[in-house]
Amino acid sequence: MDLSRVTAKPTTIGIVGCGAVAELYHAPALRALAATGRVTVAALVDPDARRRAALAKIFPGAAQFDGHEAVPTASADLVLVASPARFHAEQTIALVARGFDVLCEKPLAARVAEAEGMVAAAHASGRMLAVGLVRRHFPALREIGGFIAAGTFGALRGFAVEEGGPFNWPAATPSFFDPKQAGGGVLLDAGVHVLDVLAWWCGDPTDVRYADDAAGGLEANCRLALGYGGVRGTVRLSRDWKTGNRWTLEFERATVVWRAGEANRLEVRAAGSPQWLVAQLETDLAGARVPADTLSQAFTRQLLDAVDSAARKTAPAVSGAEALRSLRLIERCYRERAPLTPEDAR
Repeated sequence: MDLSRVTAKPTTIGIVGCGAVAELYHAPALRALAATGRVTVAALVDPDARRRAALAKIFPGAAQFDGHEAVPTASADLVLVASPARFHAEQTIALVARGFDVLCEKPLAARVAEAEGMVAAAHASGRMLAVGLVRRHFPALREIGGFIAAGTFGALRGFAVEEGGPFNWPAATPSFFDPKQAGGGVLLDAGVHVLDVLAWWCGDPTDVRYADDAAGGLEANCRLALGYGGVRGTVRLSRDWKTGNRWTLEFERATVVWRAGEANRLEVRAAGSPQWLVAQLETDLAGARVPADTLSQAFTRQLLDAVDSAARKTAPAVSGAEALRSLRLIERCYRERAPLTPEDAR
């Protein structure tokens, strides 16, 4: 991953929301970019002083604020919104109106109407709104998208996705499990990644059937049956049972397996062959073959994309408008949900 390019003036970054996703994923990526002179973290925003202090150990030069309203307009070029989803709309709309470009963590919002308001506000202000659907930067998923587009193994016939396991995210408050505050369960949280990738590859589904175990609360398990023209597949997501955490894609002439989280690795088996080929993806860097981006590097790539897109006034890898596609499908699923049955769980 080439981060050698240094700009005359680093892009100043503000972080709104100093919780787990900022500390575990975005902070290492920002530190990598700061080491090259591409960015500097100038502002940390969170109502919890302890959360700000944790990130201040990594970025000691950043000013600290209780709320985004207090951040001086001149202090940051780009703001990373990494707060809980229920705050995304209010914070992003206010930030773009004040002239900041924004990279907003997924999901863009808890509800489509809120997300549409964010997209409209960014457009009206002439500011960039990028969305942190980081899997768009995974070399493995880009490779599969290339297989589908080029017909490398013939047409895609079907797919099966299983993701999840016992919930272990370091949630700071119980609001993560409150339907009124969280907006959704496993489908909105993990499912937005899955449905975004499927939309990226296949477009919008022509047929949708959805079931979950919400029973008036938040779903911990769900199942989707999706049709994309002649391509049909299933998605199973869970917060309480160990899944295979794998995607299996059946093409005319091969089967391709991707294991969730492995940003640069695929398994491929030609039709009729008993042998799997493990492909550890590489890229060309200054004439040398090097390993393609890892999960951590994909977060760095995502930030670099937002920085460059804001500076050049070009579309980011995932714009707010693009992120609406998966949210609209999730909202449709919630409207049309059926109870999850033992048969659905098979």
